[in-house]
Amino acid sequence: KCHSCVVDFSPFNRRHHCRNCGEIFCDKCSQGRIALTAEDNAPLVRVCDRCMAEVTQRLSIAKDVANRSATVQSHEDLARKLKVIYCFFPVIYSFKWLCT
Repeated sequence: KCHSCVVDFSPFNRRHHCRNCGEIFCDKCSQGRIALTAEDNAPLVRVCDRCMAEVTQRLSIAKDVANRSATVQSHEDLARKLKVIYCFFPVIYSFKWLCT
């Protein structure tokens, strides 16, 4: 029986394993195809409807974290920006030695 809709399997209603949770589902309850990792060459595999939503959310979070870490700048870039700020506002900051 399908783990989700509890329909019996037959020669016309085949069973399929979700590649994420491992449960057995009918075709209607496991139509999703998604890569289980964020790697560029990860193959698309069959997943159940519940896992499709879960994996999509997990990969979205992973991509957000990767994008945030990619925006972290080098120390040199940050130092250059601080120098510009301190040199344009010498009254506020007493780092005149930095502006030379």
